[in-house]
Amino acid sequence: MSRIILNGEPQLSGDTLYWAGTVDPGTFEAASNVVDTVDCFRMTSHDPAGIDVQSDLLMQAELTTDSVMPGDSYQQSVSLAELHDGYYHVMLSLDSNETGAETYKLQVRVEGGSFELKNWLREY
Repeated sequence: MSRIILNGEPQLSGDTLYWAGTVDPGTFEAASNVVDTVDCFRMTSHDPAGIDVQSDLLMQAELTTDSVMPGDSYQQSVSLAELHDGYYHVMLSLDSNETGAETYKLQVRVEGGSFELKNWLREY
């Protein structure tokens, strides 16, 4: 089980992805760092039905929040500006260096410089 709980929903504002988490208050640990990772995959369909799909890793980011205690909340953000027109799966892993990290798949569409979060779900 993850020691981080996602607060609300991930949000896109312009080309920046925002999220917030809380360290599980039941976690008995001293202050520690939380490392979240973001991996962006460009999805390309090779047929009209979208069955033959290729994914290419285009961007990776590792974001560290220092000295959080059980019960503390934190906020993070990452720029997705280097993504160009297309459809992407953005994998957000909270506390990725710990066993049981929570991972979320965000489906993002970029068109004409406009970013849209189409859908998101927790990966199990």
